[in-house]
Amino acid sequence: MHFRLPKPLHGWRAFIGEVGVIVLGVLLALGAQQAVEAFHLRESVSQMRDAMRAELAIDLKRLQVNLAQDPCMYARLDAILRWTASTAANARIANVGRPYLANYHTSTWDITKTSPVAGHLSLKEQLTYASAYDAIANEQRYLYEEQRSWTDLAATLASADQPESRS
Repeated sequence: MHFRLPKPLHGWRAFIGEVGVIVLGVLLALGAQQAVEAFHLRESVSQMRDAMRAELAIDLKRLQVNLAQDPCMYARLDAILRWTASTAANARIANVGRPYLANYHTSTWDITKTSPVAGHLSLKEQLTYASAYDAIANEQRYLYEEQRSWTDLAATLASADQPESRS
């Protein structure tokens, strides 16, 4: 078996050439890694945008469903007012008619805010999404308040069997 030993470098020119090849290889590897990371980040940002748009579209539909119930709720409240004013003593209302109010979701925004991806959205885009999700949070507070009011109304009407307690 014959072993070949590496030849010693002959001069600075050969040494610099070898070092240059190594440096060029390392720079190419780092550049390729940066390109892959940039592609992955771009893909992550795109997926996050798509997820937020989908979540906001669903929340918009839920808002529309909730608002579509307003005429029915007003009619039911008017019927309850007429019942309290004109129904005989010892009469009870059968059903308050509580509406179904859909809740809104913000989980995608919550994830995005804490993700490194958020830093790669433009400031204008971050502010736009923040504003939309703040409006959802505000609407959610009104929704909880409205649900609580319907629960209180049902409890009050359950004991309103005398005209004096109906007020």
